Formats: sequence, C-alpha cells, structure tokens
Amino acid sequence: MIEADSKTPFFEAKAILDQYVGQGFPGAALGIYSKKHGDFITTAGFTAYPNHGVPVAPVTEGTIFDLASLTKPLATGAITLNLLKNKLLNLDDTLGILWPRFKSSPWAEVTVAHLLAHSSGMKDHYEFAHMLPKVFTPSDAGSLKTQESVAEIIATSPPLAAPGSLEVYSDLGFIILGMLIQRLTGKSLAELFDELVAGPLGLTSTLFTPNALKPHAIFAATELCPLRKTVLSGEVHDSNCYLLGGIAGHAGLFSTITETLAMAKAVTFGTGPFKDIQTFMTKQAGPPNASRVLAFDTASLAGSSAGDLVPPQTIGHLGFTGTSMWVNQQHQTAIVLLTNRVHPTRDNILIRKIRPLIHDAIWRELAL
Repeated sequence: MIEADSKTPFFEAKAILDQYVGQGFPGAALGIYSKKHGDFITTAGFTAYPNHGVPVAPVTEGTIFDLASLTKPLATGAITLNLLKNKLLNLDDTLGILWPRFKSSPWAEVTVAHLLAHSSGMKDHYEFAHMLPKVFTPSDAGSLKTQESVAEIIATSPPLAAPGSLEVYSDLGFIILGMLIQRLTGKSLAELFDELVAGPLGLTSTLFTPNALKPHAIFAATELCPLRKTVLSGEVHDSNCYLLGGIAGHAGLFSTITETLAMAKAVTFGTGPFKDIQTFMTKQAGPPNASRVLAFDTASLAGSSAGDLVPPQTIGHLGFTGTSMWVNQQHQTAIVLLTNRVHPTRDNILIRKIRPLIHDAIWRELAL
C-alpha cells in the first residue's frame, strides 16, 4: 500500500477512500491506469466488520471481491465477442432461431444485440427462489432442473415493450444470454471464461465459484443472506446466481483489484479478449435515447456515478456489491473501484455519494 501524502499520485482520491472506511464499506481497493502514471493501486480498510462470523483482514492487492454485475461486460461480454469473431453467433440472431423453446414465446424476435443492450423488453429482475415450482433446497443450486425452471419462468413472462423500443437494465436478459452461450458451446461460462479471458490475460485469481482458492485466499465479505442464513464470504452474493450454481451471465465473477484493472485495460486498449470491442461500441440496438452500448453503460455528463468531470465517451459498469469500472479509450484511462458496501447489509447506500467523489478527484488530477 502506498502511504498517501500531497506528492503521492491520486492523493485526493486516496484520502476520500480512507475517509469512508467504516462508513460506506469495511474496505476497498482502487486501481487506476493512466498514460501519466501507469498502474496505480491503493487499498483501504478491512475485508469485514468484526463479529459477523467471517475472517477479518486488511484489504490488500490480493483480496478477492465479488464483482457482481461487472460479470456482464467482463465475462459474458468478452465471451460473446469471441463467439461473434468465430462466427458461432451473430448480433442479429434471434432467440426464436437459437433456442427452440423461445420460438413460440413473446421473446422470439429478441436478438443477441437486444440482450446485450438491455433493450429486449424483459423485466429487470425476478426473485427466482420464490417462483420455482417447488421449495428450493441447497442441493438444487446449479441443477439442470433449476436452470430449466428459471429459463421457463423468463420464457413465459410478459414483455414490458417490443424489442428495441425500451431500455430497461435487465438481469434477466443476461441470464438468458449466459444460458444461450452454454447451449451453443456445450461449455459452462466458467470454462469459457478461463479459456477466452483468464488464460489470454494471465489471470489466476479471477473466476466463478472460487472454492478452489479456499482456504488460502482472502475474500471481502458481503451480505447476511436471507436465503442462505449466513454472512457470505467467498460465495456469490447474488441470490439468482447462487440458484444457478454460482455461474451465470449476469453475476458470479470474483477477482482482485490487480486483475480487474488488467481486464479494464484490455477494454481500454482493445486487446486480448476485447480486441473487437468496437463491435459493441457501434451497434445500435436500443431506442434513440438509449444510454447504453452493448454490454456496457455510458457515463452521463451530469449526475453520473463516474463523476461530473467524466470525459465524453467513457464506458463502464457498476456492480451491486459496490464495484465499478470506467474506461476512456480516447484518453487511455481505466478506473476500477472495488468495495464490499453490502457488508453486512445492502441498506448502506453511501456508495452513491462516494463513487462520484472519488472519480471526480481522479479526473481532476488527470485534467481530461
């Protein structure tokens, strides 16, 4: 960890991070890449608050965080880019053609691009644990029956709007996209991520279902889960991802600050698994006023979690557990903030104030 003083790069951002330890989150890690400074990484706080039944240790560069919805661009998005490059999938392919169950459903004309752009017309979220055909037990997590039940619930759900006409951030769309990818390839998203993303980038601590890293890895704890009746540490926070075995298109990826920054830099420079990232930047799949490109959000120039000083054409994503990633390809800049703001409860929403403060401090220093 770098001791902060007025001569330290990103001193102001580091000071804000330290200020909110114990208020907005137990601990955090901040990673920045810029042309001026190269890689800058700093950490603050602890992996958990005391007396919650999970290990408490200082956050370091090796602490593993639940990335939550950063899974969407960094795993599902990256895998989709590879399938597009290898002609195993096309952005205009429809669910009705790719998946027989959806041929006679309301979703038959939804395309891969619609799913990536959150413009499929699907609802944002369902609590599947309360909707499955029978009482869910831990042994059902990840079973084929559970996956089929989740797909059936989505297939029979009523649309909010026609495909492409409405932008609604939807976990459901990425859940279906993840399942579709697995059907087309015969491999799990975890296997595909290892092969197509982790391998090429040399990542060793970025993965789904991180049981293989226990007991030596240090995890940032998340929430007291009402479904599992325990405070989670090294187990996926998202309940729907848990039902699907910890591997899903919308959530499930774990990583360190160092390796998440490496993925963000690959997005920034369009290298490795993100070599064809411009495909996502240029395809229009939502309504004219859409704020998202494929698999990524864009930063609005006022009121954004990326700050009010965010440069134009910045793209990124947030994660519910308190994670975020923003990159600007023009200025070759990447910013990753990992926190466990949901520990021990999601009711702490101070992260909404903290994110723009930290990002504005960084943009100010970079003078972009």
